[in-house]
Amino acid sequence: DKYDGGEDCSREISEVVINAYSIARRINYKVEESKSELKRLIQKFSSDAAYSAGNLIQFMLKPRKGFIEDDFDALENVCWQMAESSTNDEHTAINFLTLGEKVDQRLERQSHNWILRIAQHYEVMMKLREADPLVALHFCMEAIGNYKRICDEEKVEELEQRYAELKDSMEFSTSEVDVD
Repeated sequence: DKYDGGEDCSREISEVVINAYSIARRINYKVEESKSELKRLIQKFSSDAAYSAGNLIQFMLKPRKGFIEDDFDALENVCWQMAESSTNDEHTAINFLTLGEKVDQRLERQSHNWILRIAQHYEVMMKLREADPLVALHFCMEAIGNYKRICDEEKVEELEQRYAELKDSMEFSTSEVDVD
C-alpha cells in the first residue's frame, strides 16, 4: 500500500501480483485475496501508471485465469477513463478503448461506444499526419474500417473521399543505377 508512483515501480508491482495470483490459484490458497489485490491495484494504477493497469486488465482477460464476470465490474469504466485522460497520446487511448471493448465483450454488454471513439482517434491521427500521406492513408483506412463497423455511412463516404485525395497527393520518386 506504500506505492509512491513511478511507472517502473508499478510494473514491478504488477508482475509480482500477477505471479502471486498465479501461484495462489495453482495451490488453491488465498485466491480471492489475490484477486482483490489485483483489482485494487488496477484502480490505484489507473490514475498514474496506465501501462501497469492495462497490463493487469489484459492478464485478467486471458482465458483460463479463473476470473468470473463479477471480477470485471467497473473495469470498462477504468478503461474509458484512461482512454479519455490520454490526451495527446492517441495510440494509448486506442489501446485502452480496445481493452475496454474486450471487457465489455466478456461482460456481454456495451457500456460505451468504443468503436466510435477508436474511429475518432484514428481520424485525429490522420489529420495530424497529413504532411506524410502514406502514414495518413493508414490512419484513414483504420478510421474508415471502424466507422464501417458502426454503420456510419456519412463518415465512411467523407473519409473515402479524403483517402482518394491523400492517395492522389502521394509522390513517389525513382532512383536509377547502371550496373555493368
